[in-house]
Amino acid sequence: MKKTRYALTTVWALTTLVSAAASADGLADLKAALNKLKSDAPLTAVYSRSFTEISDADDEDDRKETTGEVAVLVSDDDTGLQVTYSEEVLERIEIESEQKAQDEEINTPTLNALGGISATQLSRLLSASSSLSRMIARASYVGEESHMHNDKPVRLLSFNLPLEVVVNDKKARDYVKKFEGVYRILIDENGIPLETRTEFKGKGRAFVVLSVTVENNEFSQYQVFDGRLVRTRNEYSNSFSSTFGDNQSSGVNTVTVRDDLGSTEVAATQYQF
Repeated sequence: MKKTRYALTTVWALTTLVSAAASADGLADLKAALNKLKSDAPLTAVYSRSFTEISDADDEDDRKETTGEVAVLVSDDDTGLQVTYSEEVLERIEIESEQKAQDEEINTPTLNALGGISATQLSRLLSASSSLSRMIARASYVGEESHMHNDKPVRLLSFNLPLEVVVNDKKARDYVKKFEGVYRILIDENGIPLETRTEFKGKGRAFVVLSVTVENNEFSQYQVFDGRLVRTRNEYSNSFSSTFGDNQSSGVNTVTVRDDLGSTEVAATQYQF
């Protein structure tokens, strides 16, 4: 009986050690891959952005919908980051600018979408390894699970997100009373990121009259081009509810990398986790 108990205890201990080692390896593999995927090889891609924002979503009498949609050519090489607007986009800018001058309430999808494009945002898409490294450095590692994706073994790493990762303003964090955040990264056998998912919910109160509830979901896909990790697709949806109104937004950002022969279409197969 004692031998049986000893054997079971040994098996349990070995299983725990193997599991712990596997978890450590997954995170170590991810960090090693991110350190390697920082190539500055020239890259040209079509960046597309589309979104919908609805304010006062629960009030049909005061409901306002804003949309955005545009596609631009972006290049990143030793001369820097460049954004090229096509003739069609420039024409739309002129038309919508004129429309806006006549009616400030009119929806202008091209102007709206262009207003959200920045060098910081594009850099994080075209060279994603640094932003991912910063994220996992600030998040709290939970563990690793084994999965299959497209008939290949993959690993799912889970993290808890602290409030300061989501809310950068220290003073604003004082108003948050409840927060839950989860971050998940799907990696291949070499530790290369395939997909990420971010989910968080928060509630807070400012002063006495203002209460706020926020919920966000974000999904991204990645591919490697010439040693550079590129975030090829980003989908998000969020809701913001306060004492004075409700807002909902959702959108999709895509990066289609170009080669000498034209464009390379990026696979959009999603892995649900």
